[in-house]
Amino acid sequence: MSNLRYWRKDLIANSMMGFLGIEILPSKDENVVEARMPLDYKVAQPFGVLSGGASLAMAEIVAGCGSFILCDAKQIPVGSNVSGTHIASVKIGEQKYIYAHGVCLHKGRSTHLWNMDIATEDGKLISTVRVTNFLVEDKFDDKPEVRDEELKALEEDNQQDATLEKLSN
Repeated sequence: MSNLRYWRKDLIANSMMGFLGIEILPSKDENVVEARMPLDYKVAQPFGVLSGGASLAMAEIVAGCGSFILCDAKQIPVGSNVSGTHIASVKIGEQKYIYAHGVCLHKGRSTHLWNMDIATEDGKLISTVRVTNFLVEDKFDDKPEVRDEELKALEEDNQQDATLEKLSN
């Protein structure tokens, strides 16, 4: 099992996963990962449809979570390749969420290959994506006090942003 110190709510909230509102859903199969993401203007193109980049970001993040669950405590997954095909568009407001369903096609010692399908609530396929993750030695959190200081600064920035938004309305 992977190192759970990264699976903290504060770290997730201040990451791309938190910004996009991605939630991992329960799965009984360790080789399957599922998630949902709110379909709102944060993930839209200016003309009101889901951005293909948001679909790719969702696929990479969710595949990374799947690999993270499969890693041992001394490894972390890092994205190596993301390749997707967009099948259909979806307008903001037509659905509340979009869903990712991923299957680990290859679970090696140093790489994982995932097939990720992004679909609407009613099962309409939006995008299909292949994600390759490298499994690397965890060297990124050797100074947790630095990370905590970065999180504190992010929280202060978020509070300032919220204050500015209130003032501008």
